[in-house]
Amino acid sequence: TSELKASGRLPTADGSAKPWSFMERAAVPPPKIPGVENPRLLHPRLAKSAILRDGAGTILRFKIDDYLARLDFNRAGAIARTTFF
Repeated sequence: TSELKASGRLPTADGSAKPWSFMERAAVPPPKIPGVENPRLLHPRLAKSAILRDGAGTILRFKIDDYLARLDFNRAGAIARTTFF
């Protein structure tokens, strides 16, 4: 499982594929913020899979506080920041 998590890719909510080790899962995605990177969320159909929620294949739950804390809002612009917050 460690090799799979290290080099595997999984489908995301936006239809692309991202490295397993950088994915998060969420029941509902956060609102999009213009100018900032969207979180790397697992495709919703896979987010409910037991193998990805528990045990060796676990993908961590998305935490909006952590996501917002690491975002660079400089590219978002004043209007987007005001609208979001």
